[in-house]
Amino acid sequence: MCDAVLRRERAGQTLRSGERKRRGPPGRTTDTLFKFILLIVRNGRSAGLREILEMFRVLHDEKIGLVTVEVTTAVALSDELQSELKETLAKKLDKTIELRPTVDEEILGGMVARFSGMVADSSLKTALDQMEDRMLSLKLGSELVHED
Repeated sequence: MCDAVLRRERAGQTLRSGERKRRGPPGRTTDTLFKFILLIVRNGRSAGLREILEMFRVLHDEKIGLVTVEVTTAVALSDELQSELKETLAKKLDKTIELRPTVDEEILGGMVARFSGMVADSSLKTALDQMEDRMLSLKLGSELVHED
């Protein structure tokens, strides 16, 4: 949508003040939002338009209680598992959940869930990395002495 507004603005097809007819994509934006986007473009702030709209989406989702959870697993989740995960997260967070599943074989197993600036990492790769770190760190409580 942003690109369409920018193209129309560059072509000189803008709304005149007081004009009620919207020239934006029908059914996709409100008149207020469309006029807001045009205001940003006219004031030379179009470089930040995507960031502004993304922040607006985040604020809107917070207001309506929607949390987008990006879930990464080593194999694709079945529809049934996605539904169960969505239901469990909805109960724990007391929010409406939108899942965005992705597959990354490098996590080996388990899952990584990212939402609201937080990460819940129960991947096998992270568990193995942590185990390796613990095994390699010395916790002997005294200095090492070379045996000769």
